[in-house]
Amino acid sequence: MSTPVRFVVESGKLYVSTRKKAGKVRRIRSNPKVQLALQPTNTAIIWASFFMTQAEVSLMRCSNCGKCCEGTEMELSSDDVRRLEGAGYRRDQFSVLDNHGTRLVNVDGWCYFYGSAERKCRVYRNRPLGCRLYPIVYSDDEGAIVDELCPMGHTISEREFRTKASVLRKLLRRIDEEKGAIRQTAGTNRRRWESSR
Repeated sequence: MSTPVRFVVESGKLYVSTRKKAGKVRRIRSNPKVQLALQPTNTAIIWASFFMTQAEVSLMRCSNCGKCCEGTEMELSSDDVRRLEGAGYRRDQFSVLDNHGTRLVNVDGWCYFYGSAERKCRVYRNRPLGCRLYPIVYSDDEGAIVDELCPMGHTISEREFRTKASVLRKLLRRIDEEKGAIRQTAGTNRRRWESSR
């Protein structure tokens, strides 16, 4: 029997969400190997481990206060950028590349994608992985923590915290690797330019 799911590919992993009470969730918890038929052709079949399901992870109750979208410094992975470009946005519209890597742009103090009138994210289904993991953030002093700015941070279960913290550490390693590659490319290009003068 088919179960409708939403998914995003990030860092070579497939992130899937479905209804919390879907009949397949209990079976997936005991055996995470599943077969997915991709539409529209229904001929492409892939095998994947469910890395994250809504029933296991996305349990936090959000109040839609927008605190997470105000003055954001959200770093973006190359997968985040590709996903947002695939949703019809240009990289130079929503991101900036600085010494800290690729980040979301703020407009009038809010994330580029935040609709202040509606108090909603305009790209919620395609939002960056870091946004999906919020309010779990990384502190240089303490590691993964619940951001104290989030008024609903207390609704996060220990299991959700552990899972999201693990994903966050992997995401940050990936972003650091990408930053290193960008710096190396920039250094090589600068040396080529200087030697050609």
